Amino acid sequence: MKQPVIFVVNLESSADRREFIAEQLEKLGLKYEIFNAVDGRKLPQSEIDAAYDSKAAINFFHRELTRGEIGCSWSHLKIYEKMVSEKIPEALILEDDVILDQDFKEILSRKGTFPKDWELVFFSHNNAVCSVWDKLPVWNQYKLVKFVEHPNWTSGYLIRLSGAEKLLECGYPIRMPADWLTGNRMGIDIRIYGIKPVCIPQNKDFQETISGRFELNQENWLGKAGLRKGPVYAVIEFYRGLKRRSRVFKNFANGIKNSRRIRYFFRQFRRIK
Repeated sequence: MKQPVIFVVNLESSADRREFIAEQLEKLGLKYEIFNAVDGRKLPQSEIDAAYDSKAAINFFHRELTRGEIGCSWSHLKIYEKMVSEKIPEALILEDDVILDQDFKEILSRKGTFPKDWELVFFSHNNAVCSVWDKLPVWNQYKLVKFVEHPNWTSGYLIRLSGAEKLLECGYPIRMPADWLTGNRMGIDIRIYGIKPVCIPQNKDFQETISGRFELNQENWLGKAGLRKGPVYAVIEFYRGLKRRSRVFKNFANGIKNSRRIRYFFRQFRRIK
C-alpha cells in the first residue's frame, strides 16, 4: 500500500520537537515533510484581522481565540490549501509532539481495508465515545470506529482530498480551534472515522505551545474573579498544582470531568449511517 504524504506541523522555533518527531519517522522508515506552522504570536494584527473573525468566534465558541489557537487553525487550513492546489489525494497530518510506534505504522499500512467512503480518520483523539456497531478490526486490538461524540485533537489524522476541500470551504474566516473544525461541529457532510484505542498519543513532557487557552476558559467560566489573585484564583491554582503532582488525583479529577459523557450512554447503541 502506497504511503500517503505525511505533513508534520512544526513551528520553526521548536527545534526540539522537530528533532523528536523526525527521529521517530526516520526510525519507522516513513518519508515526511516538515510544514512550517503559522506562529500566531508573531503575526501582525492586520494579518490576523484579515483571516480571523472575533465576533463569529464569540458567537460560535463563546470566547475569542488566542493567537496560538488562530495560528494552529491557520496552519491546518494551509495544509488543506496545499492539498487542493497540488491535488494531493490523501495526507497524514501529524503535530510534532506525538509518539509513534510500530503499531501506528502497521495501521497506516492497512488503510486499504478502511471503508471506501472515508474522508477523515482520527488516529489520535480525546477517546471520544463511539458506536458499539460497525467496529472494523484493523490490527491487533485496534479497530476503526464511528463516533457518536465530537472527537477532539488534531495530533494525528488521515485526510482525503475531498475531506480537505470540505473543511477548507467551511474553515474561513477562522472562528474556532482546529479540532472543532475537524470534529465536525459545523455539521459538515464529511465521512469521519477513528482508530480505537488511540494509536498516536501525545508526549506530555513538552510544554504547550498554544498558551493562554486555560486562562480564557477560566475567565469564561468564572468571570474576572477567576483571574484575580483572590480565593477563587487560589483554589484553581491549588487544583492545577495537585493535578500536576499526583497522578491518582489527576485520574480521579479527569474521571469526574468525563462523567458528562454519560449522556452518550444510549447514543452509542445507535448505528451511524
